[in-house]
Amino acid sequence: MKAKQLPSGAWRCRVFIRTDSNGKKIFKSITDMDKKHCEALAAEYADQERTAEKKRTLSKAADSFLELKKPVLSPKTYKEYKRVKEMLDVEYKALSAIPCREIKTKHIQKFVNDLHAQHRKAKTIKNYCGFISSVIQYEGYTMPKYELPKEIRKEAYIPTSEEVKQVIELAAEKKPELEIPIMLAAFGTLRRSEICALKWPEDFNGNTVIINKSVVQDENLNWVTKTTKTVTSTRNVEIPAFVIETIRKRGYVTKMVPNQITNEFIRLIRNSDLPTFSFHKLRHYSASVALGMGIPLSIVEARGGWEHGSGVLQRIYTHVLEEQNSVETKRINSYFEKLF
Repeated sequence: MKAKQLPSGAWRCRVFIRTDSNGKKIFKSITDMDKKHCEALAAEYADQERTAEKKRTLSKAADSFLELKKPVLSPKTYKEYKRVKEMLDVEYKALSAIPCREIKTKHIQKFVNDLHAQHRKAKTIKNYCGFISSVIQYEGYTMPKYELPKEIRKEAYIPTSEEVKQVIELAAEKKPELEIPIMLAAFGTLRRSEICALKWPEDFNGNTVIINKSVVQDENLNWVTKTTKTVTSTRNVEIPAFVIETIRKRGYVTKMVPNQITNEFIRLIRNSDLPTFSFHKLRHYSASVALGMGIPLSIVEARGGWEHGSGVLQRIYTHVLEEQNSVETKRINSYFEKLF
């Protein structure tokens, strides 16, 4: 390990530590006024680092990963990662105590199997393993192969236009604070977090809603305003004039936070004769209507802030096609039946 002399006259050695998950090499700089002493210190540090790296457990690596990534992660993602890390330390001490370089398929598969036996959702297990994979890759190792349980998708109920109209009328009568959020979700495909971040009239231009921020919980469970969920979530959406007029008369969009919207909406639905569906399904309703009208998938994706090729939107698209196929099939059969 050779030292290079700096303009100041001191000598410096750069000790390679690791390559992070983005492929960037991380070095440690050792400086000293004596060249040989600098090289000796660097060699000693490198040896200590190699030993420490070999012994760095999943838990310790996760701490380092979270500290490094905190500035660039969204508050919600950081909170979820931290929760998974704490869960590993409490419920899966044996796994979190294994050095990252020694984690094998059998360790991860046992973790997956245990979670599956606890009836954890397939998506939840996938997210947990995703965090572990990120930590192991951050340490410069490859995540062992493992098998996830098959995800059983439940056919989510998407409300009809008549039901959406009824729930808006019900909100106007019994929960006025919900009326505008429901309209923005059903007619503008906005998320709860996006709705709660909107300010009147700053975030509106005529009939267009300017969506560039969202309200989420941070690690301390405080509600904070941040940028939108993804790059594609930042968008402008033109909505019906009557929705804008309703907001103008109210003078604001909402004073609720996302969880309050969810809870109040659930109570509203439960105290009615309407079928049960979540507030988020209003976004799916909006997409369903647009797709049913023949609007190109790419336009619906852009309007709702979905990533291109979104699995959610593809399922809604399939749902719409199945409904249309059913209607057309009945029309075809009706034609043939009239022949005899």
